[in-house]
Amino acid sequence: MAAIESSTRPSSWAQRWRRSREGRWGFGLTSIWLVGFLVFSAVPLAMSVYISFTNWAPISGPFWQAHTIGLANYKTFLTDSVYWHSVANTIYYALGSVGVVNIVALPMAMLLNQKLRGLNFYRTVFYLPAILPAVATVLVFRLILFPGTGLVSWFLTKTGIQCDVSQVTCNPIDWLNNPKLTMPAVILISAWGVGQTLLIYLAGLQGIDQTLYEAGAVDGAEGWKKFWNITLPLLTPAIFFNVVTGLIGAFQEFTKLVIFAGGAQATGGPGNSLLTTFWYVYIEGFDYFHMGLATAMAFGLFTLILIFTLVNFIGQRRWVFYQEERR
Repeated sequence: MAAIESSTRPSSWAQRWRRSREGRWGFGLTSIWLVGFLVFSAVPLAMSVYISFTNWAPISGPFWQAHTIGLANYKTFLTDSVYWHSVANTIYYALGSVGVVNIVALPMAMLLNQKLRGLNFYRTVFYLPAILPAVATVLVFRLILFPGTGLVSWFLTKTGIQCDVSQVTCNPIDWLNNPKLTMPAVILISAWGVGQTLLIYLAGLQGIDQTLYEAGAVDGAEGWKKFWNITLPLLTPAIFFNVVTGLIGAFQEFTKLVIFAGGAQATGGPGNSLLTTFWYVYIEGFDYFHMGLATAMAFGLFTLILIFTLVNFIGQRRWVFYQEERR
């Protein structure tokens, strides 16, 4: 019995040494990521939590010298009507832009999933706007929507929609300064960069088992019935992914709104119609140097994003269909 124990003991020690060696290698290989996570994520997050309870202003000195004021910053923005106006604008933009992008991307993905000549060229062309700089894109659309001389204004005038050509005076639709039109205009501009969403839908379409379409054809499913009963249910995971990631990105949109409003000097756009929570955080933090208040507002925006994300994850059990579950 002792001989058996002595024969097994070296192997157990060898296994422990091998496991510890593998652990050291694993820790060593991930240490760069861990250091980066601590330096660029964990530590700044802890600092942000502390700053949100202070009245720190960057021009007054280091943040650790600021006075702690408890929950005063949170009470301030929660009772601020402008903040809630920015929240409403944020939700309006997020839901509108995500809806428009997905509605445009899905038919385009189905078209690019067909066997067409020069298909790779078309896919590249449709994806290209997604990698163009947002500043250049919005500036071009500002010129297109410019009242009176823009391409859209010229087309609406020629068709007699916005005014009659024979009129001496004409008041074209002002997409840039009308508070009721600025946000819808930015939402429509979002449809220009559907490339990433289109790519996810294209991958989802190519992942559908073709035998399901053959079985549906045997049962008489063609055209719209095939799309409604086969394609759309099997695309729900891709739709869910695009909706969740799209909302998270839209809640943090900043560049398009600022550029369309005319730059930082046009704070919030006409009548604050483009003032989103992210933009309001920027104004409080970098224009008025209320960094403590801005940080607290940022945590409010985080809470808003978290709520919408949780609602999506809870609701996806009712409408998202995974092929693996059926198997």
